[in-house]
Amino acid sequence: MASQVLKNLKIYEVYIQYWDPDANDTFLLVGLRGWLHDHADELNVAQAKRLRATDEQVLQLVAQNHEETEDTVDLRLIAEIIKLRR
Repeated sequence: MASQVLKNLKIYEVYIQYWDPDANDTFLLVGLRGWLHDHADELNVAQAKRLRATDEQVLQLVAQNHEETEDTVDLRLIAEIIKLRR
């Protein structure tokens, strides 16, 4: 399971790094972040730090108040998942 956690963390990091409010694919990330939320206890210290850093990027993107698209709505859902974990 550790390899799946690492794989999903990397997908999450890369996706957020290149996130586009008009890509129409952020819905895929909602489930992935939920999965990471459910498996957070399997992260080691370094991975947990990477997850927190990527989560901060999500919160910064949400704060930028992009024009309303399906992707921005989904990004706000991810921010809610992040807030549940804190």
